[in-house]
Amino acid sequence: MPRRAVLAAVMGAAALAVTGVATAPATAGPGGGEQEANAAGATCQVLRYETSQGRYRAGYDNQGTAYVAIEPPFGYGTGDNYGVGFEWEAPYENRNWFTFRLGGLTAGSVTKAELVIQNYTGGYGPGGSYRLRQVTTAPGALNKHTAPADDVYDDLGDGPVYGSAWVTQASMSSQAVTRVPLNAKGVAAVNAAAGRAFSLGGDLSHPDPDVLSSLLWSNSSGAGVQRLVVTSCS
Repeated sequence: MPRRAVLAAVMGAAALAVTGVATAPATAGPGGGEQEANAAGATCQVLRYETSQGRYRAGYDNQGTAYVAIEPPFGYGTGDNYGVGFEWEAPYENRNWFTFRLGGLTAGSVTKAELVIQNYTGGYGPGGSYRLRQVTTAPGALNKHTAPADDVYDDLGDGPVYGSAWVTQASMSSQAVTRVPLNAKGVAAVNAAAGRAFSLGGDLSHPDPDVLSSLLWSNSSGAGVQRLVVTSCS
């Protein structure tokens, strides 16, 4: 974890989650539930799962952040804020997560998937590469904030990358949502989690070492639900 090593030196301090139970199928939403035949003759359906379904904490969607900072060294963000980014001079780093209950999904049927994030213009800096990763923390402990925050912070920033997108303040201002397509590993992980709870972790980085701060979706608690949109074919 190179970024954590940088923070540790300054401070002198020290998603695939498949546990859970099946819940009701995803709500259709605009354009959801439509069926079409693909090139191979299979019937495909678009399903939309939301972080508001099957909440682990009353009043909060299944999403959040874990951070590393000077004081306290590790912790959880407030509410269901999903801000992500870094400020190396402070220093701190936020990583985020989104959990979806994949009830009604048939294992092996998913051919593509994407995370759809509601854009909220709080933040600063140039943006950067937003990457989605495997999460191994149990979804209940993750969303109830009962798992150790330092373990969650690490979990959200390591493991296989399931997708990525270049996100900037300008792109968030001009578009209602940010779409992050899942790659082959991500699609396989969704298939493996069918009928259970599935989490994606996110982190933000920038290739220019002179960029010392960048934050997206800051103070976004209550800003809207996020969706996992999957195409399921049979």
